[in-house]
Amino acid sequence: MLSQAAVSFRSRYSSALLAAAAVSGTAYAALNREGTSVAHAEAAKPASTTALDPNEFRAFKLKEKKQLTKNTFLYRFELPDNQTSGIFTASCLVTRAMLKAKPEDDKPKAVIRPYTPTSANEARGYLDLVVKVYDQISLVYASVSESDIILKDKLDALAAAHPAQLSVHYVVDKAAWGGLFWKGSQGRVSKELLAAQLPAASKDSLVMVCGPPGMMVAVSGNKAPDYSQGEVSGLLKELGFDSSNVYKF
Repeated sequence: MLSQAAVSFRSRYSSALLAAAAVSGTAYAALNREGTSVAHAEAAKPASTTALDPNEFRAFKLKEKKQLTKNTFLYRFELPDNQTSGIFTASCLVTRAMLKAKPEDDKPKAVIRPYTPTSANEARGYLDLVVKVYDQISLVYASVSESDIILKDKLDALAAAHPAQLSVHYVVDKAAWGGLFWKGSQGRVSKELLAAQLPAASKDSLVMVCGPPGMMVAVSGNKAPDYSQGEVSGLLKELGFDSSNVYKF
């Protein structure tokens, strides 16, 4: 059984932008989660003393990310021309990110979360958000057949109840009825399958592998003779993972 966990707000947010608009004491923001190339705001309008606008989303560069606790981070966004945000007490930001719920989804969907800025209303040139992060788990479960999958009903129920935190993908040797009603994969766990289900190797992700020796050899390599973790080999090595982000049970 393969499982993978990664925090939802990762270090790759170093290239993230914040887009925001202020309206009736409430600000609306969009956080672009990845990529160094992002869409910019529309052409500049007459100069304003505040960074937010009630009629449009605007993009702001993430200037700094600071870890406050194990699962809480401060994100400081840079505001242009030494402006203030335009936020006042009791207003908030609503962050928006276009994300895919599952790696195989064709199109991303908007994920929206509200936050209250922690920087002072009169702060110039920056805006701070304190964000608590939650692990995201992708489970790749390989079995002989659908009837051999242990606790499938409970796993499916958990995934349905917590789609932002848990996704489950099943792999069977051969599905019944030629796979006509099967929504998972058939055959062996492959490099292409793992690439589709797991994020790219990074210091923010952890892949945990458990299975019979033959599967372990193919996916990650077995433990060393002294039962230490040993070197990573197999499909995960081909995908760029190493002993820093792979754990073998």
